[in-house]
Amino acid sequence: MKIKKIKNILLGISPIFPILLVTSCETSKDDKQNPQEKPPKDTEQSETPNDAAIVQIYNDAKQLKFNFTEYDHLHKKASDIFFTSLEAESIKFNVTGDKASLYEYRILSLAPDKDEKGQTISNRTGKGKISFEIKSKLNPEKSIIHTIEVSGFKNNPQNIGADGILPPSEFVLPKSYAAQYATDFNQIERFEKDNKDYIETLKRQPGLDDANFRSDLGSVTQEQKNKFNELAKSVNQDSYDNLKLKGFTLPVYDSKGSVKGLHLYDAPELGKGPSWVDVVNRNPYDSKGIPRVLINEHYRDIALQTIRIAFNNPDEEKTKELGKPTGRLTSGTAWILDYVKPEGGKYPTKWYYGTNLHVADALTSKTTDWGIEVLSKKINILTKLKVNQLDDRYIHKGFQGKNGIKKIFTGDNYLKTKPSDFLADEQKTKYANNEEFIDFAVLEIDFKALGLSEAEIKEVTNDYANLDQSKKVKFISNSYLKDYSKIDFPLSRKKLDNEYKGDSLYILGYPTAAGDYFLKPYEEDDQKKVAKYTYSLWTNAETKFYGDILRDENTGKSKYTDKELKRGNFLSYEIGYRSFIDKPGVTDAFLASHRVGPKLHTSETAPNGLINFGLEYMPRHYVPAGGSSGSSVRNQNYELVGIFHAANSSANAGLAAAFRSEGYDYKGLYGSYNLPQYDLIYGGGKDQSKSYREEMKKLYESKNVKTELFPDGFEDDKVPEKFKFNSTTSSTSQEKTTEKGKS
Repeated sequence: MKIKKIKNILLGISPIFPILLVTSCETSKDDKQNPQEKPPKDTEQSETPNDAAIVQIYNDAKQLKFNFTEYDHLHKKASDIFFTSLEAESIKFNVTGDKASLYEYRILSLAPDKDEKGQTISNRTGKGKISFEIKSKLNPEKSIIHTIEVSGFKNNPQNIGADGILPPSEFVLPKSYAAQYATDFNQIERFEKDNKDYIETLKRQPGLDDANFRSDLGSVTQEQKNKFNELAKSVNQDSYDNLKLKGFTLPVYDSKGSVKGLHLYDAPELGKGPSWVDVVNRNPYDSKGIPRVLINEHYRDIALQTIRIAFNNPDEEKTKELGKPTGRLTSGTAWILDYVKPEGGKYPTKWYYGTNLHVADALTSKTTDWGIEVLSKKINILTKLKVNQLDDRYIHKGFQGKNGIKKIFTGDNYLKTKPSDFLADEQKTKYANNEEFIDFAVLEIDFKALGLSEAEIKEVTNDYANLDQSKKVKFISNSYLKDYSKIDFPLSRKKLDNEYKGDSLYILGYPTAAGDYFLKPYEEDDQKKVAKYTYSLWTNAETKFYGDILRDENTGKSKYTDKELKRGNFLSYEIGYRSFIDKPGVTDAFLASHRVGPKLHTSETAPNGLINFGLEYMPRHYVPAGGSSGSSVRNQNYELVGIFHAANSSANAGLAAAFRSEGYDYKGLYGSYNLPQYDLIYGGGKDQSKSYREEMKKLYESKNVKTELFPDGFEDDKVPEKFKFNSTTSSTSQEKTTEKGKS
């Protein structure tokens, strides 16, 4: 399915915040006056290269002409789009010139036009700069960065872009500050410094800091705010006014000053910006993960357990418009969760796959056909794949109708309460019929009922049933909210390499290849031609590894250490989604992101819309295109942490629903609302009404069915001790955090 990829502010999300522009430039003296391309006026080559091959690329680059054929799928002309609305991965171009065929090209970064004060003025001038990597085909180790000035874009005399906001100034980061930030500040001190800049940027946005913004909150007095702010510190929350600007859910008060309930930000999700910490020393436009390469065995293992799943349903609107039956394909990512253990030593035939609820919702009463794709064992690490359609290492299976597949667990209405229980005033009435949801579902696929032989079932599951136990799916027993020390990675590279013993995270999914901006012109034109019709494997590995990880044929060594290549990634320092100020990458969905994008999630069974609810994580460097919904988030021990469901390209981060929450007591800060306690797999949380285990218990009661995850059955007393909640109340006292100077 389309991952919920958020983009436009006020009508979605937009890049409204300071970002680090990491660009290298070289002077071009190309005098050909393409109206869309001019030689850069303010960039110089800092020193003359002494490498003959590099000098040759510089000289050849002066004769190249960059022709832009499409800026996104809606805009082919520069005059129709603001430069500040561009995304590097959406731009299509070709390069002409006598030496053009000797090189590979890709866009590294986009830099807006600026005035002498550093303020972005591209919306007024219609200008900007695009930096390309130009790499020799004959000698791939030789490349340069070539920057061109482009003009002729849509403009506005008030310097306001398509999102209706003023763009930010560039963030300048002194090296001494970065070192101090990494070694001397604890997490709350880091938050306070980052949050101050973030809030100042928000205040500059038209409409966000005037008297009418969020007028639904009423006349909250300064005394009430002071009381809120004091209590907020004790439970690691931001201040009332800051949360208001961020579009968070907030309390409203009665005449006696008591909390009478909460008010959602009842409008499309407000914009989010990236964290400089996530992109420091990296290209901020190129820190979204990498496609079609598995850099270590851990990613390979996950790939063999992951499928792309797609459902075809009638598109009634298109059918009316075109006058003939038309289908709508919905594609997402799923992964092996469990299977029924058969008797007699046979290979399992009934399998359970985890995915997003909004992916599973595409399996409807009207579904006409569906299918899966899975990568075979033929793939090795450090080997580049093609897009799915053109790579024979993928296995494809298609099925008619809805036979052989059904929903077992869905994350809608999974709690004993409903959102309106915590709301006040007209919102309590407005949302009385809206249930909560967490974006997780489990599908049962009966391969035997679908007519597959045992050999074919082994093939599509990559013989998972006979896999070593250490590599099979399991779950973390303590959330990162309860024990943040497990994921509090050092910002110091030296400490990360030599001292860090905590978790790193691995994510893998199948977004549309239309967003695969790594595909190279000329060399991979066959893949680019079919990109909009197929998919690309995508991971959260560091971008620096792409195309640069192969070992030397003679020495067998890589430029990167084994420790670097074996590592996954971490949680994001992004501020806009974070609700726990002392825990980067951890948030409460009901407070920070009750809706993802412009509107609530709806489905065939929930036409009124569902409100996002539960504990969430914000993975770093995983911002793929649509189709990656349902990607699993795992640690180095193959323990599942969460399930990815939304990517925000402007924030350079995404959202993943946590499988387990111990709950969190806000001490009355939000009235009667506290973060709920739940476990989506094992159940037992005081606030939840269903779980995967409990749904399986209902389905197979009295049938003596055993599964890989539940070898002793589904009864409450069969839940492993480490997954049983020790308390019936939410607690803030159990958290483990990292002290000052340790990260």
